[in-house]
Amino acid sequence: MVNEIARKRISQMIDYIESHLDRKMNLDHFAEVAMFSKFYLFRLFKLETGETVLKFVKRLRMEHAYRRILMDRSVNIEDISMELGYSSCTNFSRDFRIFFGMSPSEVRVDSGLSVRGSLSGVEKFPVAFKGIEVYPDRYVAYLKVTKGYQPDAIIASFMELFGLAFRENFKVSQAVGLPCNDPDRTPAGKCIYDTCLVIDKPQGRLGDYICNFKTVKGGCYAVFRFEGDKHQFPLAWNYIYGKWLVENNYQLDDAPRLEVFDHLDGEVSEVLKACLCLPVKPQNQKRVR
Repeated sequence: MVNEIARKRISQMIDYIESHLDRKMNLDHFAEVAMFSKFYLFRLFKLETGETVLKFVKRLRMEHAYRRILMDRSVNIEDISMELGYSSCTNFSRDFRIFFGMSPSEVRVDSGLSVRGSLSGVEKFPVAFKGIEVYPDRYVAYLKVTKGYQPDAIIASFMELFGLAFRENFKVSQAVGLPCNDPDRTPAGKCIYDTCLVIDKPQGRLGDYICNFKTVKGGCYAVFRFEGDKHQFPLAWNYIYGKWLVENNYQLDDAPRLEVFDHLDGEVSEVLKACLCLPVKPQNQKRVR
């Protein structure tokens, strides 16, 4: 079992990897970031994430490339390969095909308007579009839930974070969840979810706390009102990606999607209420439905 200190350092390391995908990294470098010996790190990282460090890095690079191809049709495939530290577009395309079973150019041709494809039928979705809003940056205390979007594990992480906030007398203004992966591209057991509390920056040494801290960048979001049980979040997101995004002329932006919850008291009810926020950038002034 990974202890609190090790979990915190692994979390810091994951954040570092996500923000430095363009760099060549090896186990010695990762050990320096996490402040562990590389052999101890190798074992802890696999226990926490289910993957070796190098496989994790390769997967994140490929998933980042897939998002870039979908989000911006104007970007050159060669530019994406350079962004991810590849010395040649040929090597990048080879790795991409091995990972996804198709070339980057085939993804672009087949992608359509939506990441998840259009939906059909008369399904009832527990979500309603509320409008386009610009959100500010948020300073958060957070914990990572690894190995999948498991509702009970996510709720337990929020409860742990609320308990920490109470003990440390943090001034909490919002509870926000960050689903870090697209489950259509990331294996279900490898998705990562950040449970976050928006707080004022603590006065003490940040390294003394068992959680981590960061600034979640703001931006333009399509906001949807959600009301349902803990198992209905995937259904709501499928509607947002597979129907709303298809029918409205907005393009995905390269920012985290957000789940902004109503309650701040650390209690969990049977019916969860939240705003689901999709990062977007308008392509033109087409009317939003």
